Amino acid sequence: MQFIEVDNSLAVARIALQGAHVDWWRPKSVKQDVLWRSTSVRYEKGRSIRGGVPICWPWFGNHPTDKIKNFNLGIEKNYITFNGEFDRAYTNTSNDCYIEDDKFNRVITVKKSNSNSTVVWTPGGEKAMTMGDMGEEEEWRRMVCVETTSLLENSVVIYPQLSHSIVTEYSVQEY
Repeated sequence: MQFIEVDNSLAVARIALQGAHVDWWRPKSVKQDVLWRSTSVRYEKGRSIRGGVPICWPWFGNHPTDKIKNFNLGIEKNYITFNGEFDRAYTNTSNDCYIEDDKFNRVITVKKSNSNSTVVWTPGGEKAMTMGDMGEEEEWRRMVCVETTSLLENSVVIYPQLSHSIVTEYSVQEY
């Protein structure tokens, strides 16, 4: 698999040309890498990378509002915590998301534009063990996926000769 490596005054990163995927990224102002990547990641032609962030706007088809809790629409006013599998779509929201990473004493901010939906996902232990590339037994506890999306009632139809862009910006603040 081919990669582009970036090393400038602000950050270091590696981008896989297959799938236009940021494999890892670390601002030079912080000590630890920011993006999770499975210890069992498979760098194989035609296979997605388990971890990191795709640069392009992925299409996964219809996404139920909550795969775990009878497909209810996700509404959160405070914190979300994970004790197992979690897979929820939040619609009609352009709010930033904050990941409190107590292990590395930092907050990761996920800021978006041109998107009014967010998906939050983590597989939980049982599902992670069936996936084959989620890493070691408890590795799922170090992973959460916060996706900037346009889904359900916020879906976007792109007609010929037109385009639509959504933007996600990540930042990290150590404390």
